[in-house]
Amino acid sequence: THLPFTVLIGCLSTSITLFLSPVVIAICRRKSIRLIAILGGLITALGCLFTSFATQFHQLFVSYGVIVGVGVSMIRETAVIMIGQYFKKRREFVEIFVIASAGIGVAFMPLFLTFTIRAKNWRFGFQGLALIAFITFFLAVLYRPASLYHPQRRAILHLKSLQKRSRIKDKMKGHSMSQKQQSLNGSQMAALEKPPYFDFTVLKSRTIQILICGTCISSFGTTTPLLLITQQGAAEHIEYHSLMALQAYMGIGMVLGTTAIGAIIVKNSVECMIARQYLCQASCFMLSATLLAFTALDDYSGYVLFVWIYGFFYGGYQYSLKMFIYEKVRARNFNRAWGYVQFCQSIPTIVGIPISAFLNEHFGDRTGFYLSSLCIALGSLVLFFIDAHKKRVAKKRKISSVSGTDMMATDTSRRCSHEPSLDL
Repeated sequence: THLPFTVLIGCLSTSITLFLSPVVIAICRRKSIRLIAILGGLITALGCLFTSFATQFHQLFVSYGVIVGVGVSMIRETAVIMIGQYFKKRREFVEIFVIASAGIGVAFMPLFLTFTIRAKNWRFGFQGLALIAFITFFLAVLYRPASLYHPQRRAILHLKSLQKRSRIKDKMKGHSMSQKQQSLNGSQMAALEKPPYFDFTVLKSRTIQILICGTCISSFGTTTPLLLITQQGAAEHIEYHSLMALQAYMGIGMVLGTTAIGAIIVKNSVECMIARQYLCQASCFMLSATLLAFTALDDYSGYVLFVWIYGFFYGGYQYSLKMFIYEKVRARNFNRAWGYVQFCQSIPTIVGIPISAFLNEHFGDRTGFYLSSLCIALGSLVLFFIDAHKKRVAKKRKISSVSGTDMMATDTSRRCSHEPSLDL
């Protein structure tokens, strides 16, 4: 099968997972988080099971690319929401383990899948993967709202009921005719209580807009080595066990990078403070530089050096990006903001990776990695517009404060000039 089409299956699943992120978060605002997580675990397991019975190439697009992507999106986003409910003060510390777990998956799941497929067959390997994915179904059953464990739960429920009643009264007062007020049934009153599915107020922030643009551009190249490093190594006749070792090294590097950048953010002190924006930009720039240097490396030791460095800074980039967004928006708006950021990464992921694979195959010399490096560098540079926006806002505030002080001084002088003189 043609190489870009085989790569397209992997990036399609990732792209659908990112694309559905704001949709899943929006549904969780109105529906049960636990129910959605349970459905996500079931859909993911069924997708892997359907993949094990696939006999044609287009069936993989539906089973693995679409169904697994939908299920993983439901599992991931519900987990993010539950973590936000339970960990409000130590969110930065907990996110280290959350993002590092992705590195563990990158390191060991390809080893498990390829080992089972080579030991038995294709069907046995994906059935084992479906069994592992089904564990998330049982874990989702254990999801419980954090408010159930609050020491003042009864008082909170009482305040919420009072707020709902006052909100309904305010809505009913807005109706012009008293007959319409009386005709409101129970379902309409319940509809007034529920929040809307989508809330785009967080996108009004200029900082979030710039961040989304920069992340979108960087996404054309950030995930490229995760899917193409084994294909590139196989094209250069690297042995199978060495390719699996590269995948494990990259995953372990992601764990180390997440831990290192997380320690810097969690232990940030007044004496040595590094802004999260600059940590994100530095990690992004190092990803670009590492990809560019990889084009000049030839032997297997160059591959090993590349996957360690790239995995380290990729984990740091994912963590610093998430915590930078958490810093810029309120905690209650973080889930929606993070969903929109992941949504903007979906299209670049499904477009950038196949293009890089096509360039590598037809032009050689790892040409596709040049494009990925360029996109990552451009995305890192876009984030500098956040500093320009901060300076412009600070300048406007300074001008407005100076003009306000001048007006107060003018009013004071006028009042003093009209007061009668106290001199004898």
